[in-house]
Amino acid sequence: MKRIFLILAILTVLGSCKKDDDIRLTKFYPGPQDTGWATARRYGEKWEATAFARRYQNYIGIDFNTFTEDGILREAMALNEIPLKIGKYQIKGQIGEYDEYVGSNFGLVSSDGDVFGPLYLHDDNSIGFLELTMVDTILKKVAGKFDTVAFVIMGEGGEDKYPRKVKFEDGEFEMDIIE
Repeated sequence: MKRIFLILAILTVLGSCKKDDDIRLTKFYPGPQDTGWATARRYGEKWEATAFARRYQNYIGIDFNTFTEDGILREAMALNEIPLKIGKYQIKGQIGEYDEYVGSNFGLVSSDGDVFGPLYLHDDNSIGFLELTMVDTILKKVAGKFDTVAFVIMGEGGEDKYPRKVKFEDGEFEMDIIE
């Protein structure tokens, strides 16, 4: 009899746990897209964002942001250390490592845009590539695509509120280089 209660207790606990796939991020608005646009798939659905690039000597960093209906920042994805020339580059590691890879991170923002939520770091178990298909340094524009950018939540906590992993696939973008 004790064995049956133990098995039922274990099944109850296992049944009540949320799977990471059950937790999804809210879909926000792409924003004004006056500096550029980006699209991708997240959870198999279309995801859109405002995009812009910043130039740092021989490379650029690109940002994708989403907002509330009132224009308050909610999501920020960044890819950095991208050579400023047409080509295909592997996405791996974090921003600021200054190696031969494109570093990336993703974060959530809450309140009126000044409270940082969880930070996600690149999931190095996921291999992805970014390709710049157009670089115009005179008009200060870049365009390109990426196949997969995957992130894993940094640190402990929040697992019941936020997914442990977030993945963007089949991304495209065109944006201004702002200095």
